[in-house]
Amino acid sequence: MNDTLHPFHAGELAVQSRAGVQDSAWHTGQMIRDQLFEAAQAFVEQQRLLLCASVDDHGNVWASLLQGPAGFVRAVDSHTLAITVDPVCNDMDDPLWRNVVATGRIGLLVIDLETRRRLRINGVAVQQADKRMLVTVQACYPNCPKYIQRRSHSTRWVSRAATAVHEGSRISDAVAQMLTTADTLFVASAHPDQGADVSHRGGKPEFVQIIGDQSLRIPDYVGNNLFNTLGNFHAYPHVGLLVPDFAGGRLLQLIGKPTIEWDRDDPQHATGGTRRYWTLQLARWRITSLPVYLEHRFVDYSPHLPAE
Repeated sequence: MNDTLHPFHAGELAVQSRAGVQDSAWHTGQMIRDQLFEAAQAFVEQQRLLLCASVDDHGNVWASLLQGPAGFVRAVDSHTLAITVDPVCNDMDDPLWRNVVATGRIGLLVIDLETRRRLRINGVAVQQADKRMLVTVQACYPNCPKYIQRRSHSTRWVSRAATAVHEGSRISDAVAQMLTTADTLFVASAHPDQGADVSHRGGKPEFVQIIGDQSLRIPDYVGNNLFNTLGNFHAYPHVGLLVPDFAGGRLLQLIGKPTIEWDRDDPQHATGGTRRYWTLQLARWRITSLPVYLEHRFVDYSPHLPAE
């Protein structure tokens, strides 16, 4: 994303044109700001979940999750966020920390699953210490509540025995189980000049289709027509996924190459009428079990999900 006068890069414009939504995208894009408005500052400081997109020194894009008590993300001013994490309840070996040092590109999604509110922030991060980073905000805008499954949040932190990190390049039984039972995932993408971005995707279990042992297909529903994620795919075909296991405190991260599929047959109406999918050709996956995680209990599915 650029400034408010020219909010889209060439990849976003190309996908908007292919979808026939240029006018709608232009009008919606006027809400993008280069700073945190007052309500956004207050919202950020109330949340306990933060999704991050980052880029490693090989150009791979990663999606990561940070958690903490309300206030662990703080608005220093309208252009700066301070993030201070507790190593006890976060994965300090997550690629995010190395990536911030290597490239500094970061995308943030601040989300409240109980109210289905979310805020996108893109910028540049500088790590100040092992537990703290500062983010200079370059773009900020709210997202609609569509497709978010409602989960109640509490102040209860659940402890579990720590386990080893598991990694691989082909879809294992454990990876398949997490993918097919998932109703929520987060997608990281990037643009060489405009930085990193992270967004939300939701659906009923099995909305993520596994194709063989190294590929996934994901439906692309009607959204806000900005096509930030698919526009990044068009311009820079790298993607990172994060699939959270809210019940067990596990995180599945995958990286690979995305491909957009247009006008695909969709007899089951899985795309909600768009007939648009995207695929991920897997390069690597990583499963982490957090020793301490914030309890989130499922309440209900989004009313906007495609009818079965």
